[in-house]
Order: sequence, then structure tokens, then C-alpha cells
Amino acid sequence: MLESIEIQGFRGIRSAKVGPLGPVVVVTGDNASGKTTFLEAVLLLYARTSPVPVSSLQMQRGVGPLDLDGLFHGYGEFGQSAIFGLFAGGGTAKLTMIGEPGSLAPASQGASGAVGLAEPKLTFRVADADGHFEAMRVTRSTPSGMEVGTDNPKDPAFNALLLHPVEGPGSPDDGKRFGEVVVHRREKDVVAALQRFDVRVRDVHYVSPGGNPRFYMDIGLDQRVPCGILGGGLNRLLQMLIGVEFCHGGALLVDEIENGLYYEHMEAVLGSLIDAGSSSGTQLFFSTHSRELLQALARAAQREGRPELTVVHGNRSESGEITFGSTSGLKALKAIELAEVR
Repeated sequence: MLESIEIQGFRGIRSAKVGPLGPVVVVTGDNASGKTTFLEAVLLLYARTSPVPVSSLQMQRGVGPLDLDGLFHGYGEFGQSAIFGLFAGGGTAKLTMIGEPGSLAPASQGASGAVGLAEPKLTFRVADADGHFEAMRVTRSTPSGMEVGTDNPKDPAFNALLLHPVEGPGSPDDGKRFGEVVVHRREKDVVAALQRFDVRVRDVHYVSPGGNPRFYMDIGLDQRVPCGILGGGLNRLLQMLIGVEFCHGGALLVDEIENGLYYEHMEAVLGSLIDAGSSSGTQLFFSTHSRELLQALARAAQREGRPELTVVHGNRSESGEITFGSTSGLKALKAIELAEVR
């Protein structure tokens, strides 16, 4: 579990240190106050030197997957950022990302007078708290795609996932993640958590009738029914529970978690997620604009006997500087009750 994080030079964050962090972390604040950026930093720390999340995050931001625009403080294409994390048990990791123009690529054949295209280069370096080198990866963006070179790589599959509000449940990616959950025999945990929200649920399958893959549920009828017709809330919960089990022992991050959830169901959904996260050892990070969601989260945390909730609040000054404040435990629950955070 990530217990604290320090972010330097990443997107709109010049310098921020946040901690201690509990098993459930909710990030609040105004628009453009760094909520999504905070979640992205946590994801990249878990991903170590993998370039895949950077490309995915850039695409979610409307930037090309091979572009570095906006990745560094001041929203520049080139620069350096560092993300340092302290984990439970004393483990540490420091990720440094360096964006450079790189060299000129050869001009395309037949182009008269062409000087070629610059190849933006992104270097990932991972070290422990004492600066001892662990791994490095250099990624070059070229017109033909992404080229990757490594030096002493130590890249086990990272167990973290960031779900964005524009990602509807039931996608092929959800199907792939569910496949991993099934391989590790954790699908029954997903079903058990769903039953807390809807007692009709008996099992879940991802199948391809007619070559069209989708999720089906057994809800006690003569045949299984497509999950898509059972309501947005149940499908949203399914997507997040798959994420919890997929990230077993790691971190699930959900941006704007209130999307697609009716306010009367928020406490039940969050209770299922907290219970699933506790059972699987998955740390939960949520961002929200919703006061109703915060109140439901506080109630769910208390009901599940998990008062170790952490509230992280983002602030953006008139000059554009982003800072964070945090509170945990009973103080966090009290701050939500008194509407001191939102």
C-alpha cells in the first residue's frame, strides 16, 4: 500500500507531498485543481518504467499517444519530473521522467531538401530512496510508432489501473481484465461483491455469442442476460470490481467515481468496493466533485469498519500553482460531515 507520495514537476504540479494515505483515498477540489493529475502520478509510480500508461494518459487528455505535450510542469513537452513513493513495510521507489527533443530522424526518401523529423525522447529511471539504480527505459516517438530501449529493466507486471469517466463498462479491456481475474480464480469474489448490491446476481460470464463479446449475468431467469440491459449502476460496479481483483494487492484509481451512479445507490456501491478492496489488499483512490458521494463514502467506510479514510483536497492559486492538503481517519470523516471538503 502506498503510504505517501511526493510529486515534482509533473503537469500542473510544481511540488507537492501528500501523506499519510490510507487504504481508501478520495481526492476532492475545484476544476483544474490537480485531482486527475494526482491519480495519474500514482499510476505512473506503480508502472515504473513502462511507457504504456503515459501513452494512454496522453490519449485520454486529447494528446497524441506519442506526444509529450503537457507532461511536465508548465505544460511543456520537454523537462523533468520526479515521483517518489513510500510503501507499507518501508519499501520506496522514485520514478524520474525526462523528456528531450532527441535527434533528427532521416528524411523520407524522395523528399527534396527535407531535414527530417525530431524524435521526442522520454527516459524513465527508477531508483530506491537512496538513489540506487534499479531500471531505465528510453522511449522514442517516431513517425512509424514507438521505439523502446532498455537498460537493466526490472519491470514486473504492475498491478494498478486508472478508470476514466469516459470509459463505459463492458469494453474489450474489461473483458481482458476479467479473463485475468478468472485465471487467478477470483471471479467468485466479484460475484459476491455484486450480490451485496443486487441479490439477484448469481454469476458473471464474458462470452461471444455470434462473435460479439460482452458480459452476461445469471439473475435467476431461464437464461443469462446481457449486463448492458441491467442498468448503468450495476455495470459500473462490475467494471470497478473487476478492477479491484485485477489489481490484487495494488491500486485501483477511479476518476470522477460518481459518474453513472444514482445518489441513493452510492453507499451500497462504495461499501461493496471497500469490502472487496480490503479482502484483496487493493488500495482504492477515487476523485469526485460530489458532496453526496463524499457523504456516502463516509457512511460506507464507517459501516465497513474501515474508518482509515484519507481525504486529499486540491487547490489552485490565482497564479495557477497546485497544492494539496490531506486529512485522515476520524478527522477526515468529520471534515466530510461538516462539508469542509468538496
